[in-house]
Amino acid sequence: MKKIYLIVFAALITFANLAAQSSPFIFTMTPEKFANNNFNVNFESAYGQKTFLPMGVDDLEQNIGFHTNIFENFHLLDRTGIAFTNGSTKFSQQIELLRNFLSTSNNDILDLSAGLGYVYEFSEVNVMISRFMLGKQFENWQLYSNVLLEHAFAENRDAVDLTTSIGFAYNIANNIKLGFEAVGQDLEGFWEIEEAEGGAQFYIGPSLSFAIPESILNITLGGGAIIRATNSELISQAQRPIPIVKGNGYIVRGLVSLGF
Repeated sequence: MKKIYLIVFAALITFANLAAQSSPFIFTMTPEKFANNNFNVNFESAYGQKTFLPMGVDDLEQNIGFHTNIFENFHLLDRTGIAFTNGSTKFSQQIELLRNFLSTSNNDILDLSAGLGYVYEFSEVNVMISRFMLGKQFENWQLYSNVLLEHAFAENRDAVDLTTSIGFAYNIANNIKLGFEAVGQDLEGFWEIEEAEGGAQFYIGPSLSFAIPESILNITLGGGAIIRATNSELISQAQRPIPIVKGNGYIVRGLVSLGF
């Protein structure tokens, strides 16, 4: 099964000779995710060690999903995941509804979107989420930030998990963007010794996206280090991961999006 998923993903990369528009980051959402196309199908593949959600899980992870513009300024996202981690196979489901409140394409100063969603984690925990996206595009570069709030319906979880990200991308050539992204989670671990989910942790790494006009294909590649800045003495009940892993790790991720 692992070989089949890897072969499919490799084939998509090999035959990807074209792309329309591509989000330059692997976690931080930007308006490009919803630009131009009314319906997009997404394929993701990731491999990591000592990771944390929502960045990914240990070992191999595959996702397939879609996002579409359902009404003016409203966007629906759905993603189904399968992970081959620690010798077992696990599944996840995620759905989000986002609304654009401000858009630089409409001559607003900033881009601002917000929405609600639901996640069924690989750990079989139900989670309600809320996402905020804020940023701005300039002629040759862009700067965006996401704030993700999560409430898990499980014991021994934080009442609210906070994940923040910031990404900077520069147009190094026509339709090619080089980005840098940072993601932080459970930052309360800096001041709470018994933070319920193991302490503060970060992802830091570069990304590359490329797009060729008049095509349905978008490609984004990225990867970097997982850094654990603090550790609590409690055992996590969340899939971040279970039990708490001490030490640093890494993750690499690729995304292929077909826009129709």
